[in-house]
Order: sequence, then structure tokens, then C-alpha cells
Amino acid sequence: MYEIDTNHITKDTIILASKSPRRRELMELIGLPFAVLAVDTEEDLPDGTGAEETVSLLSRRKAEAVANLLSRDTDISGNIIIGADTVVWNGEIYGKPKDYDDARRMLRSLSGRGHEVWTGITVLRGDICVTEAVRTDVYFRELSDYEIDRYIRECPPYDKAGGYAIQERAAIFADRVDGDFYNVIGLPVSRLWHILHDRFGVT
Repeated sequence: MYEIDTNHITKDTIILASKSPRRRELMELIGLPFAVLAVDTEEDLPDGTGAEETVSLLSRRKAEAVANLLSRDTDISGNIIIGADTVVWNGEIYGKPKDYDDARRMLRSLSGRGHEVWTGITVLRGDICVTEAVRTDVYFRELSDYEIDRYIRECPPYDKAGGYAIQERAAIFADRVDGDFYNVIGLPVSRLWHILHDRFGVT
């Protein structure tokens, strides 16, 4: 049985089903009251699952896990719940690096070429569930081994898809970003707002 502090949650509070501090900061840009409540979920998917399908499925799992938890353990019902998941696609899916060598492998493979960043967002309230995936293309310049190793040492990348944070020092790696910049950080703010407004009547 989970014990949840829901004193700060009202019927109008949007719930962000994510442990990411970066998504929390991006949610604040929307200017709506929200609370963070995340539940660990299973992330295994069948081999061959593509990036778009991966982030869509995982974002929905996160939102549904919180919805199930609230319905089981609290009196709150009808709250909007947002789940999100981000991966980098570079011929294979790059999630969070397992260790130093994995982070180095990812950054070396991203050097001097473009890659895709996919974020899935699921917005759930009651029986209404909307899931979308947003793609942004990022192009890195050529990176030296020294730059890569220094970055990993000084900017720990182990909680970041693809092993980098573009809003921090990895900004100097990117020559070009095509698409929603905030999507690369972990939440496509504009698209999320349109879903909240158009499909759930949030103003």
C-alpha cells in the first residue's frame, strides 16, 4: 500500500507523472497549478519497438500508473494527469546511459551528425486519454574525445536521454535544432498546452 501526501492536491490540480526536475521546470512555464506524483513503471518493450512507439507507450504507462494509484488510495478523481518519456534515436534508441563507457559511446556516435529526439506525452483524465509523440532533429558538430570525456566528468549525464542536456553545457555541441527546443529537454510545452486547451478545456 502506498502512502501519498495529497494535501496539496485539489480537484483542479494537474498532476505531472514524472520524476524529472527538468520537466517540472518546463511545466512551470505553462502557468497552471500542478503537483508532481510519479510511480515506478516497467520500461521493457518488445525488441524492434521504434522510438515513436516507445515514448508513446512509456508515457501512457506513467500516466496510467498514477491514475490507478490515485483511484485506489485517495478520494481524488477526475484530475488531469500528464505522463512523458524522452529518447534519442540514432539508428537505435538511446535512453539514459548505464555508465561512463555507455555515455561516451552515445556521444561519440552523435558527433558530427544529426539525430532525432522523441518525447511522448500522454494526457489522461477519467476515460479520456490523449497520447502524442513529438520529434525534434538535433545536429551535433564534430566532438573531440577530450570534449566528450570532460563533459561526462563535469556534467554527469546518467539521468539524461542520449547522455546530454542541451539546455546546459551540451549547448556548445549543437549546430542546429529543427523543431521544438523544449522537446529536447523533455517536454514539448506548446504541443502539451494545445492538448490541454483543445481536448481538456484548460484555459
